[in-house]
Amino acid sequence: MVPVHIWLPEAHVEAPTAGTVILAGIALKLETYGFSIPMFPEATLCSTPFIYTLCVIIIAYSIAHTNLVIIDMFSWKASVRSPIF
Repeated sequence: MVPVHIWLPEAHVEAPTAGTVILAGIALKLETYGFSIPMFPEATLCSTPFIYTLCVIIIAYSIAHTNLVIIDMFSWKASVRSPIF
């Protein structure tokens, strides 16, 4: 996998901030998806229900985690607010 990622450090250095965010947030994750689908088509079809279930759990956890952070941010207790910042 090393030859595939030689361009990555240069892209992060030369890209503007928005480009780096898109590169880190979207492009690198789509890369794995783009490699795995053609290489393992049967495994992809078999694991689709598992992946969908996992995605729903992650979405629910992410929403709950965000709400916990918001609740903690608006709490007036310093012991709760200090780990956030």
